[in-house]
Amino acid sequence: MADQTEVRNIIKAELSRRLDTVKIVAVNLTPQIDHDGSRALFINVVYDGKQEQLDVGQTTSMVRHIRPLLEEAGETAFPVFTYIAKSDLGNRSPEAA
Repeated sequence: MADQTEVRNIIKAELSRRLDTVKIVAVNLTPQIDHDGSRALFINVVYDGKQEQLDVGQTTSMVRHIRPLLEEAGETAFPVFTYIAKSDLGNRSPEAA
């Protein structure tokens, strides 16, 4: 697996560029092995904004944009995204989402 700080920075930069209607607050990574034994990278994206500000077309196609960037950095795990509004966290820290 590639350096997690580098991977996080790559993902956050691309998300900020593509999802310009919301502010990306945190990108939390959880590497795992999926049910087929393949490597997966679960990515929880915490954003500041309203859910309706996220374009579904952009969020669902994010894997297509992020995966080549991760592979260039040496990360081969398949990215799986979850988007969480900062307002839905309550008292939890965005880094704990």
